[in-house]
Amino acid sequence: MPFENPNGLTNLVEMVSLLLIPVAQVFMFGRMVRARRQARAVLAAMLAMFVIGVGVALPVEQHGSSVLRSSGVSLASWGR
Repeated sequence: MPFENPNGLTNLVEMVSLLLIPVAQVFMFGRMVRARRQARAVLAAMLAMFVIGVGVALPVEQHGSSVLRSSGVSLASWGR
């Protein structure tokens, strides 16, 4: 794909940016309304949704599917 990141460093920069930009916006919100406690509450809600989302998605993604198992792919050797 021509729009893919050219190397691992640019991929890392993109992933860090995807996480840091929303957090920076929350801090900017706190400064703009001069209510940093509200910004912390919004950040805590965002963090809770992120942790719950990762907690749900990670096991599901690692589980695989019945189609994958029936195709003869060995899931035990992945990630080694």
